Parts: sequence; structure tokens; C-alpha cells
Amino acid sequence: MTIDTIVWGENVHEQTNPVVAQVYPGGMHKVIADALNKAPGISATTATLQETDHGLTVDRLAKADVLLWWGHAAHGEGEDRIVELIWMGNAVRIGERVDPEQRHRKERRNAASAPRGTDDRIALFVVDDMKIGERFTLTPAIRFETQSIGDGTVSYSNDALMGGLSAHYKWESGFAVF
Repeated sequence: MTIDTIVWGENVHEQTNPVVAQVYPGGMHKVIADALNKAPGISATTATLQETDHGLTVDRLAKADVLLWWGHAAHGEGEDRIVELIWMGNAVRIGERVDPEQRHRKERRNAASAPRGTDDRIALFVVDDMKIGERFTLTPAIRFETQSIGDGTVSYSNDALMGGLSAHYKWESGFAVF
């Protein structure tokens, strides 16, 4: 089974900063996709902010198993309709084959979690693979998430800090335990 992956990048620093352009002549998104394509079973393509629909059409997202979003300097420049398409997941779920005419959408600012109000969220996470020898990999992860829901008269906010740790050991035979 091939994992179809889209690596999305703003492609802004590569266009505006000569040092970044020299280090990443094809863009950071291309470097990430090229690295993923070296792994068996992964087919990675790229998309950028400058492309029509930011390179993320309903059909393309429906065919993808994974979307990696690589952004830094131009988050506010994304078209709302494309961001909502990805964010809501009701328009199209990545990996789910859908008929574009049959998709259902909820407006983000009138989501079921905040009728007639707002539901603002942000999440930050860090994951690292630490190889110990040839066969053992330790993967720590940490995630911070914050959410504010309100309608102007009532509000709710919540912050959460979560962590995780996984271990993977692979024997010479190829058998592995996670």
C-alpha cells in the first residue's frame, strides 16, 4: 500500500530571502517531499501558497492519505475557503473518496460546538525520533492546545498540555515491536 502524501509549503522565504533560496532552491516543501519519497511505500508531492487553490483541490485532498502543512511567515495569506476545506474535515476527509457535489460543510464560525458564536483553537506540537543503535527508536512528543468558545454573552476556554512516548525495536529478521 502506498501512502499518498501532500507536502504543503508557503514558499515565501524561498522567494524573498536569498540565503533561504540558496539553501532550498526548490523550496523547503520539496526537500521534505524528496526525503519522504526515499522511504518505501510513500509517494509525496508538493503544493504551495502560490498555486491555484494553493494546490489543494477537493479531489487532490480526497486522494491524499496525509497532508503535511509547512508554514511560517504567511499564515494569514491563505484563502479562507481552502483553509476551511482542510480545517473542518467535513468538506473532505483526507483519504476519504468523496463526490465533491455530495460534500457537506459547516461554517467554522457557526460550528456545532459554538452555535451563533466562535470556536477558536490553536495547537502546537513537537515530535522527534531518537535512534539508539541500529534497532531501537524512541519517539517523545509534546502537544499544547488552547481553545476559546463564546457567543458574546457566555464563554469557555481550555488549555491542555499532552505528552507521549513510544518505543520501537526491530530485530534482524525484520520483525518489530512498537
